[in-house]
Parts: sequence; structure tokens; C-alpha cells
Amino acid sequence: MNQIANRYKDKNVKLNKNIIIYGTGTIAKKVYEVLLEKKYEIKYFLNRRGVFSNTIKNLAELKYTDDTELEKEDKSDVTVVIGIFNREVDIKEVIESIKQLGYKDIISFLDIYKLYSEYFGNIMYLTPNKYSEKDLKSISKVRNLFKEKKSLEIYDSIVSFRNTKNYNDLIKNDNIEEQYFSKDIPNLYDEKRIRFIDGGGYDGDTVQMLFNKFSRVEAIAAFEPDLNNYNKMIKNVKKISGDINEMILMPNALYNTAEQIRFNMNGSEDSNISNEGHTVVQCVSIDESIGNFSPTHIKMDIEGAEYKGLLGAKETIRANKPNLMICLYHKPEDLFSIPMLIDSWNLGYKFYLRSHGNSGLELVLYCIA
Repeated sequence: MNQIANRYKDKNVKLNKNIIIYGTGTIAKKVYEVLLEKKYEIKYFLNRRGVFSNTIKNLAELKYTDDTELEKEDKSDVTVVIGIFNREVDIKEVIESIKQLGYKDIISFLDIYKLYSEYFGNIMYLTPNKYSEKDLKSISKVRNLFKEKKSLEIYDSIVSFRNTKNYNDLIKNDNIEEQYFSKDIPNLYDEKRIRFIDGGGYDGDTVQMLFNKFSRVEAIAAFEPDLNNYNKMIKNVKKISGDINEMILMPNALYNTAEQIRFNMNGSEDSNISNEGHTVVQCVSIDESIGNFSPTHIKMDIEGAEYKGLLGAKETIRANKPNLMICLYHKPEDLFSIPMLIDSWNLGYKFYLRSHGNSGLELVLYCIA
């Protein structure tokens, strides 16, 4: 246990009084607001030319990385804060590009989050807390579930990264185009017929990929509570469904019970269940809503409700032993609570892990029957 704990030591975060914020999106704007409140001097925003976002409009000057005037600046007393946290951008590459401009003191958004987490609230798996002894014991148990070397390396990398917030702890992620369809996971799609439950259907993107890859799709059941996304999903899925035997598209959130819950409905991929949400959505469980569907596969990307969604699918999973693709990046405890839950059902699953996005996002647990 001590060996695991010692592997994930923290690093200190210090900022110069003068700050440059790299990025122009929502996270960069929030970083600006927090650092301004903390009395830091924001010199300007910095970004690559052609990358545009209006979230920082009228806040501070915007300069571009190809601006030759940057060469003349004194960079000795400046900290560059990377105001980016998403799956698309490789932060290690960003850090190297900023170093090429002559800046030496560079920190990521995760470092800022460590300092001022109370200002940012809940963002995916981020937490200001270190792993407790109880957490470390759970992590050790989950490590033993992964018999594949690659999965174990990914798990150790993610655990370390989440604790230290150091991007050097991350190993190279897998192809985002293979999310839920990883080619190097044995027996993921070996069935003669595919009956697919899509929890978190978004605009039908996963279902479209399923049809593009396989001709033996027999039935689809997809759940998407954001009505804007749901309407897009209906249009997109109907275009490609053809002569499918069974198609169920439901405007509901997946949960362990049938109840109404507040929801952030923003028409994007990260619409989510939240006490601060302005919309009330109807939740359903897989067992109660489509318990006789007999799935061969269940995918869940349901913005932090995966644990409850699995509880609501327990009987369906026990009866059919479908292959599972469950996201582990929305809540910090999902990294160990979800694998332990599935393992506790004693169904003989083989556990695999793949990280399909940057910054430890799009982390998917694959359970193969």
C-alpha cells in the first residue's frame, strides 16, 4: 500500500504575479476571473491564430503565438497558465510549443484547480482531495482485476495523474475514433447478432459508428435526456437504421430508479444531472424500462450517473452478460467504485481499460463476458 501511495506524490504550485493565460475558451475565461479576484496581473490572453472563441471578448488583450513582438518581451517574471481542459488538446504538446516561445514558467489548468478548486466547482473527475487510505485499498483491488499489461499501465498512469495533476504521468492515449470499438480488445464484437443499449446517446454518433462498422445489428435502444440532442439522435439514427428489427429511442436519463431529477440541458455532449440544473428530466432504469431487451452490449456515457445506471441494469446484466463499455472519468470515485461494483456480481467478466481522450478524459472500462 505504501508503495502505491509513494508513487503518487504531489508537486508544489507557485505563480508569478504577472500572468499570461493560454487559450480563449470557457476554462480560460474562468481562470481569468479567479486569478483577477486573487489580485494577479493578467497581461493578456495567448492563442494560436485561427483558434477563435468569443468567451474572452473585452476581458483583456489577445495576442497570437506567431506575433514577432513576443520575442522582445521579458519572460523572467511571467507565469503562463494553460486555460484548457478538454479531450481534444494534448497539453504536453501545448507546453512544448509555449517553451519554444521562450517562456519557462508554465502551469496547467489542473495546477490552478489545485490552488483554487473552491472557485471552479465540480469538473469531471477533478477533486482537490488526495486519495484516502480507503481509496488506495480500493485502487489496489481494482489493479488486480486487469490481467492485460496495457490496461494496468493505463490504470496506474491515470491514478498517478489524477493525484499529482502532472501531465508527464500520462501515457499516450488510444484513438478517439475507436472509443467503444477498440480493435485490440478480444471478443468485443464477436456476436452473430448485436443488440446494443446506448446510455447517453447524444446525437446518435455511437449508433452511427456501430452501423458503419457492422451489418449484423439486430436491435438498438438509446437513451438521451437532452431534448435538443434527442431530436438530433432521432433524425440521425433513422437515416441509417434501415431494416433493423427493433429500435427504441427514449428521451430519458438512465438511473437506478424511476424518478425526476434536475438536469443541465445545454445541447452539447456534456449535458448532465445536476442539483443546479434548470430542467427536470425523467429518469428510468434499464431493468424497469426495457428489461426484456436481451442486450449483447451496454454502453454508458451518462455524465456521472454511470454507477447508478449500472445498479438499475443489474438484473439485465446478470441475465444476459452483455459486454460493457462504461465511462470512468466523470467522478473521481468512478475509477474504483464502478469496477468493484461489476466485479462484485461475480459474472466472470474480463476487465480492460482504454483512454481515448487527452487529459485523462474519455476513459472507458471494457468488461468482456
